[in-house]
Amino acid sequence: MRSRCSSRVPRTAADPRKGTHMAQRTAPVVVGIDGSQTSIHAAQWAAAAADGYRTSLRLVHSTVTTGHLFADAAVVAIRAAAAAEQQAAAEKTLDMVKETVAEHFPRLDIAVEVVDEPAHEALIGLSRDATLVVVGCDDVSPAAAVLVGSTTLRVAQHASCPVVAWRQIGQPGTAPVVVGVDGTPAGTAALAAAFEFADRFGSPITAVHSWAAGLDADAVAIPYLIDWEALESAEWELLTSALAPWTDRYPGVQVATLLDDAKPGQALLDRLTGAQLVVVGNHRATALSAAVLGSTSLNVLHHSRVPVMVCHAAVT
Repeated sequence: MRSRCSSRVPRTAADPRKGTHMAQRTAPVVVGIDGSQTSIHAAQWAAAAADGYRTSLRLVHSTVTTGHLFADAAVVAIRAAAAAEQQAAAEKTLDMVKETVAEHFPRLDIAVEVVDEPAHEALIGLSRDATLVVVGCDDVSPAAAVLVGSTTLRVAQHASCPVVAWRQIGQPGTAPVVVGVDGTPAGTAALAAAFEFADRFGSPITAVHSWAAGLDADAVAIPYLIDWEALESAEWELLTSALAPWTDRYPGVQVATLLDDAKPGQALLDRLTGAQLVVVGNHRATALSAAVLGSTSLNVLHHSRVPVMVCHAAVT
């Protein structure tokens, strides 16, 4: 099969950053800080995102104190001293990051918080009242995938809001946003997040739907059993139907649509040249599936060289 592409021209010439969907958000953009250069750059990206969403920024540093390692009452003073030292170091790091961010966004409301619990637990808890959670990831080398850290994976698995695994891109801008479309509730959540982001930053969207996701393995083994024309028509209908509510809601966002016969993760990765963000939906319909990320999300997280936004369907 061959990939199929088409583009859609905006139905209005209005500046998308001045549209009717540019309302101020009340929930902050939350970003995890550990003092590394990666987390500092992630904070700068998060600050630009908060500015675009017209909300505040919350910088969070986790410090699980060494006091938890001691049980003997005789070392209470050591525990207290260690905890105080960690607290002071965390506050110094947060103040430095806040100052760096404020230089570029002087009007942005920036809060800092030191939490005495594992980073993933703190960020998951804060995600219940957040617009986005941002975590820094190492860059992907040309020769190999990045080994995504456990904090990123856990937050992406369990957060209540979209999670951005940041890498490489300096700030949100007008470069394309790539989003996976599969017709599921998680896919709908990804579309909602992608279109709002694109609307706020004046970005076009590339919507990608994989044929491979809907093909039966036995049928593929005997290709002449497949009515390829009917399949293409059905998959095209799924893609356009999934997009319709969002193109109606955000008429100023330019959309290019693509059918691809690659597996979903690879179909997305193949479209990232020149993109600033890739958005994926992650399914967690059962307690078991909630414990792990889906194969598409994992593939994109491990191999994408641009920030990855992971979205979950709303819990009903």
